[in-house]
Amino acid sequence: MTESEFDKIMMDFTNEQIKLLEKLLASSIDDLSDLLLAELKKPDLTGQRLEQVYEAYDQLDAVYATYITKAINQSYKTTISAVYDLLNDVGNNKVDAKLVNTLIKDAIHDFTSATENGRRVAAFYFKISKQELITESQISQAVGQSLLTDGYGYDAKIAVRELLKTRQPVIYDKNALMKRISKDVKDDLRKIKKNLRDDYMQVAYNQAYAEKKYLQIINKNGDIMNFQVDTYAALVSRSRIGDSQVQGAIEVGNNMGAEFFKVTSHNTQTPICKPHESKTYTTNKDIASLNVWQYLNDKNRPIYHPNCQHRLVPVVYSDSQIIRLAKSKGVSDNELQRVLG
Repeated sequence: MTESEFDKIMMDFTNEQIKLLEKLLASSIDDLSDLLLAELKKPDLTGQRLEQVYEAYDQLDAVYATYITKAINQSYKTTISAVYDLLNDVGNNKVDAKLVNTLIKDAIHDFTSATENGRRVAAFYFKISKQELITESQISQAVGQSLLTDGYGYDAKIAVRELLKTRQPVIYDKNALMKRISKDVKDDLRKIKKNLRDDYMQVAYNQAYAEKKYLQIINKNGDIMNFQVDTYAALVSRSRIGDSQVQGAIEVGNNMGAEFFKVTSHNTQTPICKPHESKTYTTNKDIASLNVWQYLNDKNRPIYHPNCQHRLVPVVYSDSQIIRLAKSKGVSDNELQRVLG
């Protein structure tokens, strides 16, 4: 088996699994979509629909957990078999249960964290979908009316509360208001205007639901990101299946005497991947000390980003090959003697 054939096996398996995932999730996504879009068109006042939404999210979690458990197990076994073929050896497809279970657990956590955020978003949306939008000027009018009544704004919160109930604008004399307004009242006004958050959030969720983005995550920069279910599920799955293939190649390769691992090549233009493509790393710290091959670690090995297609191919070098390659990089005989003996 060649390196390119090994890489093709990895990619074909991953792509087949993503197609299967899309089929398995389709029905559950449709159920959730029907419920959320129904709320978008006509709010449900009974609370029954929200319970159905929770059940739909639960179903997504169950389908994904079953799928990814099988997918990662199969991915690891496929990788083991491919490594044996690549290195012209024979062995069994015994799975490292601890490693595989960790990968499965991580994948399920990634997905269910997004669905849990989706539930919270839905609960909040169902609450505010029953309200009409309120404008900032209406809040200011309500505060202003209370100032004209008592001069201090003590009733401002009550006025705004009534406004939120009735959604009726309040008229006030702007000139009289500006004469009486104080710093404390301005502070109160700023606090009260936080009620606008619900209105802005409702608009945002209307858009997200219209685009069928029912999952939400917070990225490493603290930004909120909304995803379609199948898009995010595929992103997580590609990443975790890729992890299983990379870790399987390292473990089985090391067991078969491979201390070098080459990153596959796809003529990538992705900045984060480009420095690593076609590069060979080593898992032998003594060999890495020659400064010809970098030591393989969590920072330089694939997967480099969630949809990364790069994998590791185990490579076995004889001592004579290591010496020849090291000398071509200026390594001295003394250094080679120190490392290879």
